[in-house]
Amino acid sequence: VVSTGLLIYFAIGVISGAALAGIGLAVLPSLNIPHRLFHEAQIGVIGLSLATLLSWPLQIFDDLLRGLQRFAAVSGLEIFAMVVYVAGALAMAFAGAPVWALVTWNAAIPLLMGLACLLALPKLRLGVSLAPGFVTRAEVRRFGGFSGLLVVGGVADLATYSIDRFALSAIRSPALVGRYEGPLGAQNLIRYFNGVLCAPAMPIA
Repeated sequence: VVSTGLLIYFAIGVISGAALAGIGLAVLPSLNIPHRLFHEAQIGVIGLSLATLLSWPLQIFDDLLRGLQRFAAVSGLEIFAMVVYVAGALAMAFAGAPVWALVTWNAAIPLLMGLACLLALPKLRLGVSLAPGFVTRAEVRRFGGFSGLLVVGGVADLATYSIDRFALSAIRSPALVGRYEGPLGAQNLIRYFNGVLCAPAMPIA
């Protein structure tokens, strides 16, 4: 299952990363981005795409620990990943890092969580064997059919909660999008709370 999931997640990552890069670079000229920041925005789109590509295959190790009901370990690793993310974001902000670096780092949370889970496998005494020989067409169809429904839901969620930012940036300015993120954070608490409840419920079910 892990080998099959890794293969499917990698394929989804490649498709998602390529689509994000293509669409992002295509719509950038229609946004009200200041000329001095346009090149950084282009690099940011590429960085965002690469982070997305790498996040998908690493996500399988987060899902593996959840499927094995190692919820305490997952929670600790996610807290560690978030501490690393916040520390990195603060360090970059105080160091005056370029916009593209901040954009790329902002998309690195799933990547950090998956990487933390992967590195923790030996400490948790979980030996996972990954090999192409374990992957069968029947398992790919079974796994891919169910995963496809979840991917469609995730894409719909992303579109729903990204279209407002796109509209604001196209009509007004990127600065307004930054101010919009403040009150949106309060609303996101409700979404995250729902996600926290669903994460352990799904593998148990």
